[in-house]
Amino acid sequence: MSEIRSARMSFSQERFWFLAQMAPDEASPLVHVAVRLRGALDEAALTSALAAVVARHEALRTRFAEVSGSAFQVVEDSVDVVLERVAGTEAELPALLRAAAAKPFDLSRAPLLRAMLVRLGAEDHALLLAVHHIVADGASMELIAEELSAHYRGEELPEEPALHYADYSTWQREQLTADALEEGLGFWREQLADAPELLELPADRTRPAVQSYAGATHRFELGEELTSAVVRFGAERGATPFMTMLAGFLAFVHRSTGRGDLVVGTPVTDRPDPALERVVGSFTNTLPIRSQVDGALSFGELVDRVGADALACYPYADVPFEKLVDDLQPSRQLSHSPIVQLMFAWYESEGRTLRLPGLDAEQVPLDLGTVPLDLILTVERHASGATGVLEYNTDLFDAATIERYAEQLTTLLAGALARPGTPIARLPLATEADAEAVRRLNDTARDYPRTELVHERIAEQARRTPEATAVVHGDVRLSYAELDARADRLARSLIARGAGPEQLVAVAMRRTEELPVALLAVLKTGAGYVPVDPDYPERRKRQMLDDSGAAIVLTGAEPLDGEAAAGDGAVRSAVLPENPAYVIYTSGSTGTPKGVTVPHRALTNFLHAMDEHITAAEGSVWLATTSVSFDIAGLELLWTLARGVTVVIQGEQRAAPRPAVDFSLFYFASAEGEQGPEPYRLLLEGAKFADEHGFAGVWTPERHFNPFGGLYPNPSVTSAAVAAVTRRIAVRAGSVVLPLQDPLRVAEEWAVVDGISGGRAEVSFASGWLADDFVLAPERHADRKRVLMEGMDTVRALWRGEKVERVNGAGATIEVASYPRPARGELPAWLTSSGDVATFEAAGRAGVNLLTHLLGQSLEELAEKVARYRAAWDEAGHPGRGRVALMVHTAVGSDAQAVRERARKPFVDYLRSSLGLVKRLLSSEDAADIEALAREELDVLLERYYDRFADEAGLIGSPQSCGPMVERIAASGVDEIACLIDFGIDPEQVLSSLPHLDALRAQWATAVGAGEPQEDQSVLAQLTRHGATHLQCTPSLALALAETDGGLATLGKLEQLVIGGEAFPAALAARLSDVLLGRVLNMYGPTETTIWSSTHPVTGEGPPPIGRPVANTRFHLVDAAGEPVPVGTPGELLIGGDSVVRGYWRRPDLTAERFVPDPFGPPGARLYRTGDLAVLRPDGVLEYRGRLDDQVKLHGRRIELGEIEAHIEAFPGVDRAVVGVVGEGDRAALAAWIRPRGAALDAVEGDDPELIPLPSGGVVATGDHRAAAEIHKEIFEDGDYLGDGFLRLWDGMTVLDAGANVGGTTLWAHRSCRPARIVSVEPIPPTFDRLRRTVRANGIDAVLVNAGLSDTPGSAEFTYYPALTGLSGRYADPEADRRRAAVLMPTADAADVEDFLADQYRNERFTCRLTTLHEVMAEHALTDVGLLKVDVERAELDVLAGLDEADWRRVRQVAVEIEGDDRRDEVLAVLERHGFETDSRTILAELEVGIVYGRRPGLPDAELPAATPVGDPPDLDRLREHLARALPGYMVPDRLTLLAAFPLTPNGKVDRRALAAAPARGDSATPGPATAQVLPRNELEQRLAAVWCSVLGVERIGVHENFFDAGGNSLLLIRVHARLAELGAGITAPRLVELFAYPTIAALAAHMGETGPAAEAGGPAPADGADQDQRRKARGRFHRRRKAGTDG
Repeated sequence: MSEIRSARMSFSQERFWFLAQMAPDEASPLVHVAVRLRGALDEAALTSALAAVVARHEALRTRFAEVSGSAFQVVEDSVDVVLERVAGTEAELPALLRAAAAKPFDLSRAPLLRAMLVRLGAEDHALLLAVHHIVADGASMELIAEELSAHYRGEELPEEPALHYADYSTWQREQLTADALEEGLGFWREQLADAPELLELPADRTRPAVQSYAGATHRFELGEELTSAVVRFGAERGATPFMTMLAGFLAFVHRSTGRGDLVVGTPVTDRPDPALERVVGSFTNTLPIRSQVDGALSFGELVDRVGADALACYPYADVPFEKLVDDLQPSRQLSHSPIVQLMFAWYESEGRTLRLPGLDAEQVPLDLGTVPLDLILTVERHASGATGVLEYNTDLFDAATIERYAEQLTTLLAGALARPGTPIARLPLATEADAEAVRRLNDTARDYPRTELVHERIAEQARRTPEATAVVHGDVRLSYAELDARADRLARSLIARGAGPEQLVAVAMRRTEELPVALLAVLKTGAGYVPVDPDYPERRKRQMLDDSGAAIVLTGAEPLDGEAAAGDGAVRSAVLPENPAYVIYTSGSTGTPKGVTVPHRALTNFLHAMDEHITAAEGSVWLATTSVSFDIAGLELLWTLARGVTVVIQGEQRAAPRPAVDFSLFYFASAEGEQGPEPYRLLLEGAKFADEHGFAGVWTPERHFNPFGGLYPNPSVTSAAVAAVTRRIAVRAGSVVLPLQDPLRVAEEWAVVDGISGGRAEVSFASGWLADDFVLAPERHADRKRVLMEGMDTVRALWRGEKVERVNGAGATIEVASYPRPARGELPAWLTSSGDVATFEAAGRAGVNLLTHLLGQSLEELAEKVARYRAAWDEAGHPGRGRVALMVHTAVGSDAQAVRERARKPFVDYLRSSLGLVKRLLSSEDAADIEALAREELDVLLERYYDRFADEAGLIGSPQSCGPMVERIAASGVDEIACLIDFGIDPEQVLSSLPHLDALRAQWATAVGAGEPQEDQSVLAQLTRHGATHLQCTPSLALALAETDGGLATLGKLEQLVIGGEAFPAALAARLSDVLLGRVLNMYGPTETTIWSSTHPVTGEGPPPIGRPVANTRFHLVDAAGEPVPVGTPGELLIGGDSVVRGYWRRPDLTAERFVPDPFGPPGARLYRTGDLAVLRPDGVLEYRGRLDDQVKLHGRRIELGEIEAHIEAFPGVDRAVVGVVGEGDRAALAAWIRPRGAALDAVEGDDPELIPLPSGGVVATGDHRAAAEIHKEIFEDGDYLGDGFLRLWDGMTVLDAGANVGGTTLWAHRSCRPARIVSVEPIPPTFDRLRRTVRANGIDAVLVNAGLSDTPGSAEFTYYPALTGLSGRYADPEADRRRAAVLMPTADAADVEDFLADQYRNERFTCRLTTLHEVMAEHALTDVGLLKVDVERAELDVLAGLDEADWRRVRQVAVEIEGDDRRDEVLAVLERHGFETDSRTILAELEVGIVYGRRPGLPDAELPAATPVGDPPDLDRLREHLARALPGYMVPDRLTLLAAFPLTPNGKVDRRALAAAPARGDSATPGPATAQVLPRNELEQRLAAVWCSVLGVERIGVHENFFDAGGNSLLLIRVHARLAELGAGITAPRLVELFAYPTIAALAAHMGETGPAAEAGGPAPADGADQDQRRKARGRFHRRRKAGTDG
C-alpha cells in the first residue's frame, strides 16, 4: 500500500477516534447491511464489485495515525479487499453475523470495512458488509450497496467523485473556525442553558460507573393504520412525520419519567456541497432538540411546540456536536454520554439496498450488540407501515422492559392520535396487560366481622382463658382476667370524668404493665386514646395535647383506680366502628405534628388481615419493644391480646451509669410589693420540708439596696433562723459579698450559725458586681476580686483557729482570733461565679466548692468550665474532686403545662425587678437599649425569654418533664441543683408543690447502677429471659440486634420476626436469612392506612420488596397527574380499602389534600396518597423506591438515594448506610453516613480525646498513649490471658470479664473472635465510665455491670487511683502500694521517686455495690462461660468464692491475675479442686505478678468453631473506589462519614434530619471547588502536573483541580495519555478510561500507587531512648505495672 495523502480528522471522526481509545477492545460503532441471498451467486463478481467500490471511495481506503496524541486520517492508494467466506447452518447464522460485527477494527489499518459471506447452501448465502462509523454513515452504506449492485450487474459506474471525504474534513476545519462557529455556539449556549445533564428512563439496574456500550435491539411494527395517522395528523398541522413521531416519543418519555425539560438527540447529515452527495464518509452530526413538555398540553399543541423547537435548531445543525460539548463543558461522566442520552430518528425507506440479478435479496435483522447511548428509537417508514427499532443499553434495561416500552409507546401514540385534544397527562400509557396485573395485585377481598371491636375481642379472650398470662413486665404478671378487670375499673373512672365516643384521652405513660391496662380502658369507654411518649420534648407534648384537646391525661403517676371506679362487670359504651380508636401523631412538614384518626373499623380490618400473616397464637410470647407513640405498637399490644398471646413489655433500659445529683433549696425572693404578714414563712417551712426529705441544704444570699433578692440582706441571720428549725441539712450562704465585709465579722457570725446548727454551716463567697452595693465599701469595688480571694483565705484561717494581725484603736498592731469557735474545724467554703472561667479556675486552685447559675451561660459552656475547674483542682493537688452546685429556677407540679403557665407571670415580674440580670439573658443587640424600652415592648421581650428560659435553663414542669433537663445538668458535671423556688409564685402554692420536687429529687438521689442490681432490659436479654417467640422491630433495631453472632443466634430462636417502618437493607436481609429463613416478614404501611398495608417474606436475595397488599387493601401506582403507570414504571403509591383512616384530627384541609376520591374503587371510596415511590414488578410484587421527596435532583440529575445506599452496604465491613444531600444551591452535595460492622470507630470518636487508637485496631478510653500501648502489648501482642496457647478462643463463646478496667480485655475478646456475649464487670464509677466509652466507641455488644465482686452481696469502699486505675481496688493500700512500687526504681534518686509516686498514687474513695459471680451469671443467663477472666487486685479469692458448684461447672476456662506467690498457689488449688487443668506464668517478677490459668480437660482437642477476628472499619478511600467502579461519578457521595450509631427518631427510624444537621466527623471528603490550590507533593504528582500543564497550556495546576474544569477536553486527554506513555522511568501509563475516572492529579497519583504525604496521626508515645536518665528508665518499668495508666 502507498499513501497518497493525509488530512486532519473531521470533528465527528475525532469523537469516534476518542471512543476507540477509551475502549480499544470493545466492539466498534458500525454501519452495516446484512442480506440473505437466495439463488445462484457469482462470488467472483461480488468480490470484484466490492474491490471496485473501495477503489472509488477514499474513505474506504483510509486509516488513522497518531503523532504525540494527535490523530490524522491517512488515505492509501490501494488496499486489499477480502471477502471472508465461512460455512454455517440456519441456526448458526445469527451468531456468525454477530461475531463478525462485534470484532473490533484496528483504526491504524485500512480498509475499515469487513465483508463476510456465509454459505448456507448451494444457492443460499448471507452477506454482511460492515464499515466503521469513522469512515461512513447510513447514507454512505446505502450508496455502497447501490454501487455494489450496479457493478455486480455489469453496469457502468459514474465517474469517480471529484471530491472525497478528506476534502470535506479539510474544508470543515478551514471553514468552521472559532469566529465562524460563534453565532451557532451562541444559539446553543442559550438553547441548552441549565438543561438537565442526564435524562433517564426507568431502568432495571443502576447505571454503571463506566458506560460499556453493550446493547441489544428490539423491533416492533407500528402498522399501516397508525403510521398513516401519524403522517396525516402532522400534515394537517404543517408538521413532518419526523416532528409528529418525535412529539409522540417525547410524550412517552415525559410520562415515563415525570420530567418536563427534555433533550433528545437526532442524527442529521451535513453534505454542504452537491459534489459530496455520492461520497462515502462520516457526515452525520447529532442535533440536540430541547422541548418543554407539559402534561397539560394536548398532543396537537405538543406537535406544534416540537416542530417549532426543531425548526429553530435546524439553521445551526452545522455546529459539530463535538464543538458543542467542548464549548458547553458539561460535567464529564464516564457513565453516560454528554448532553444527549436518548436519540430519535425517522427514515423514509428509499429501497437503496443490494439488488443482484438472479438473486432474491432479503434484509437480515442484525443485533450488533452495541449502542452508543442509553436508548435509540429509529422509525423507518415503508410501504406497509413503519418499523420501530429500539436499540438499548443492556447494562440498564432488560429485554422485557424494552418490549413493554414499545407497547406503551404505541398505546400512547394511538391514544394521542385518536384524542388529540386530550392533555398528555391523561393519555393512556398503561396497556391492558398492565391493568390486568393491577387487578391481580388487588384481589384482596376477604370477609371479616365488620362490627367487631378490639376491646370486646380482648374481653372475650379473658372470658375464655381467664388464668392465661396476658401481660408481663419485669416480675409483674397480669392474667387475662386481671387485665380485663383492671381495665374495666379504670374505664369506669374515665367515664365518670367525661370519656366517651368522639372524645380523646391522652396516655403519657411509661412502658409498664399499666400501659396496656390504660389503652384497653380508654377503648372500653368508647373514647380514642392519644399516645404521648413521656420522653418527647416538652414543646412537642404540649402541641399534641393542645391539638388533640384531650381533657384527660393518664401519666401513670396517678392511681389508676379512683373513687368513681366503683361497680363491677364489663363496661359498655355506645362506640361505633367509625368512632376513633386512637389518634396518633406523626411528624408534619411544617414542624407541627398532625393527628391521624384511626377508627375502629380500620383497626378491626387490620387485625383480621394480620391473621393471614402472623403465626403467633395462644401460648406464644411476644416481646413488645415499640414506643406506643409509634403506630406499629398496635400489632404488639392489641392484635396479640385479642388472640390470646402473652405480651412481654420491654422495660425502659436506664441510661449508662451516672453520678447521683443532690438537690437543695435556694431563696432569692424579690422584696417588691406587698410581702404579707409572714414574709419568711416560705423560707422556714420550705427548710423544714427539705430537712425531712433528703435535700442537701438551704441557701440564702446577700443582697443590698435593690428589691431583687431584697429579703436577704444578711445570710448569717436568715441561716441562723434556718439552723434553728432544722436538724440535718447544710445551712449555706448563697453569697457572702466579702469585699463589703470584714473577714473577722464574717468568721464570727458564721461561727454562731455553725454552733446553732451543730456544724452544718457552709459559706459561698462572692466578689459582688453591682456598683450600687458598694456604698458600704466604695474603695473596694475596683479591686473586688483580689479582695475576695484574700478575704476568703482570711476567713478560712480564722475558722481553723489562726490569728490575724490588725491595728487597734490606739494604732498598735495586734493579733486577733475570732470567737465563738465553730463546731467544725474546717469551713466548707464555696466560691460564687456568674460564669467567668477565671473564677472557676480560681476556685479549683483554692480547693473550694463552686456555686454558679445559667444566666448568661449554656449547659454546654458550663460543662467546659466545670472541666477547667476540676483540672485546676487536680493541678493544685487537692484531694477529691470538688463540688459544683448550679442554681436553677424551679417550679414542679403534677401537670407540666399548668405549672409552666402558673410560673409565667411571677417569673416575668421577677425578671422585670432586675433589669441588670435580664441583660444577661438577651443578645447584645436586645440588651443595648433595654432601659429605653416601652413597658409593652419590655413585656414582649420578657415573655419571649421566659419561654426560652423555661425550656433551656429552668426546671419548670412535672417530675417527668423535668427529668431530661436534670440529666443534661448532671452530664455537665454538676453535683447539686440549688432549686430557686421563691421567684414570685404564691408561697402556699410553692409549699404544696414541694412533694413533686421531692419526687424529682428521689429519682436522682443515688447513682444509676449503684443501687440494687438492675435487670438487663436489652431486647436480646429479654428475648432470652422470657422465651419470646415473636418480635417486631425496625430494620435499624434489627441491625443492632444481629450485629454479633450471639445476637443473631438469639434472634434465630424466634418463630417469627416482623420488620418494618423503614427501608430494609440487603445485608440485613442476608444475615437474618441465615438463621431465620422463611420466618422474617418485611412489612410496609403508613400510619394513615392503619399500621401495615403489605407484607413479603424475606429471602435474603437483595433488598426485600414490600410485597402485596394485605386483606381488603388496594394499591395503585400513579404518575404526577394521577394516571396509572405501567408495570415496571415507578409511581406514587396510593392505598385504598377498609384500613384507610378517617383523616387528620381537626385538619379537614390537610385531610382533603392527602385523602383523595378513589376513581378505581366503589362510590365514596378514598385513596391515601402515601408520597412513597414504588414500582410493580413483572412478577406482581411491589418494590419500594423511597420517598418522592427523597428522590433528589442534584445539579440537573435525578438521583435515587436508595441505589447508592445499596452499593455502600454491599462493601465489606458496612452494616448500614444512609445517603442524603447537604448544602444548598451550587454547594449541594451528596453525603453518606456509614455504620461499620462490629469495628472500632477511631476517627468517629475524635471528639473524645481520651479514646486512644491501638496499633491492631480499636480504641481504648485511657486518655494516655503510654497506657494504651501497655494494654496493647500485654493483652494483644503478648497474649497474657491465653498463656502461650494454654487457653483458646472460638466463635460463639461467652466471655465474663471480672475487673474489666477500661475495657482492654473486653475489646480484645471482641476483636479476637465473634463472641456470643461479653459481660464486663467494673465497680469504680470513673473507671466504669471509661469502660462504657470503650465499649460504645468500638461497637461492642457487651453487658456492663457497675458493681464490685465478692463472696457475698453488699457494699464496700474502693480506693481509686486516677493515674493508676489498673491498681485501684477494694484492698488497695496507698502507702503499701507506694512502697512496693519503689522496688521497681532501685537506682533512681529517692526524692524523685517519692515525688513521682506521690503523684501516681493520688487517690479517692468510692462506696460501691458488691455482687457475686453467681448473681451475675444467673441474672444474665450465662450457662456456658468460655472464658472467665479475673483481674481484681488482691480480691481474686473473694471473687472466686462467689461461684457455687453449679456455676463452676458452667465455666470452661479461667485466667486470674495474681500478685504474690502464695496467692498464686491458693488460686491454683481452687481451680484444681474444681477439676481444671492448670498452668501459670509470671509477667512482672519484681512484684511476683502473674496469671493463673485453668481449662477443662479435653478442651484443647474439642471441636469448636475457629476464632474469627473482627475487621477494621471500612477503608473510606477503598469504598470510594468501589463506588466509583459501580456508580456514575455524580452518584458517588462527596462525603463519607463513619458513625457508631445512627440517630433515631422516638419511633426507632433513622433521623435523617439530625444526620444532615450534624457536623461531618471522620469523613473522607473530596475537596470541593473552594479548596485552595495544593501544589504537587511528591515526584509522581510533579511529573503528572508537568504533563497536564504542557497539554493545558498553564503555568501550574493544583493536585485537586479537575482536568476538565481547568480547560481540558477529551482530545486533550488523549494527548495526556500519549505523554504519560512516554514518561517511562518505572511509570506504567494509566488507561485512557482511568484518566477519565481520576480527573485530578491527587486521585490519579493515588490510583497509580503513590499518595501525598500522610497526615500526622496520634499514636502511642515513643519508648524512652537509651540516652534518658535512670529515673525515666525506672518509670518505664513502673508503667509495665500500670496496665492502663488512667485505665480503670
